[in-house]
Amino acid sequence: MYRRRRQGGAVPGPEPAVHRHKITIIEPDEEQCRLLADTLDSPVICGSSVSFDTLRTAEVDSCDAFVAVTGSDEDNLVAARSQSGSLG
Repeated sequence: MYRRRRQGGAVPGPEPAVHRHKITIIEPDEEQCRLLADTLDSPVICGSSVSFDTLRTAEVDSCDAFVAVTGSDEDNLVAARSQSGSLG
């Protein structure tokens, strides 16, 4: 799962960096988290994309755009719904 924050910053790949997007990745697998953190110049949060605590840590309530790309439609809907203002 990827998220873009309002603050500028360096991110992986040329397209986001051109637009100064800051992308945060939420990944449930610890090994994959380590690999991403070592490879990318973006914050990586190890946790569930449907956990309110994880979403708060990722500060999804302050992002301009939010994209949920898990393998589960249900998880994507829960994550997207929580970003739309119900985190309080």
